[in-house]
Amino acid sequence: MTASVDLSVRLAGRAARLFSIDIEREQLEKLAEFAHLLDRWNQTSNLCSFGSREELFERHLLDSLAPAVFLRAASRIADVGSGAGLPGVPLAIVLSGVELTLIEAKQRRVSFLNEVVRRLGLVGVRVEESRAEASGVRAIDAAVGRGVRSDVIGAFAREALGPEGRLILMVKHGAKSLPPWGFEVVSRVRYQLDGGFDHEAVELRAKQRST
Repeated sequence: MTASVDLSVRLAGRAARLFSIDIEREQLEKLAEFAHLLDRWNQTSNLCSFGSREELFERHLLDSLAPAVFLRAASRIADVGSGAGLPGVPLAIVLSGVELTLIEAKQRRVSFLNEVVRRLGLVGVRVEESRAEASGVRAIDAAVGRGVRSDVIGAFAREALGPEGRLILMVKHGAKSLPPWGFEVVSRVRYQLDGGFDHEAVELRAKQRST
């Protein structure tokens, strides 16, 4: 665990520089524990791809913190197609007091997410075993998607977001993808991860209907 704690301290510095996030000691410990659980489960279940602990922290945990820039005022959030809990679990750790639903359809990943929520004591976080299009989540402030098809998360967001809700997409910078139908871009945060990975978090809102 010592190596994970050291890496989480480095992650805290990077998150402060890239996203202006101040991560407390208890949150760092939970991020390190999450990395430990993900590494252990990944040895028998293909939850996500990484070649080293350093890569896990940089390309997955740090990357997952980018949407926090847009979520400071949000209280009800959904991570759509949560997979290994990315970005939902890191966001739940650093955003105090939020209600966050991790939506995931694959049973093995759901089991992992439930174990993470239990082991980390993530109050306000629940796991919903469901496909996005079948989810009953409604009236949320934000929907977040990492590696989720834009048409899938767009359809979910149109049903689930409240009137002022926002859709946050995590994409590679320069990716030739249009906003989901019915949404328009509000703002973007561009950031570069170690290894030259150039990414963006994109904030969208529902287009205003013409009268």
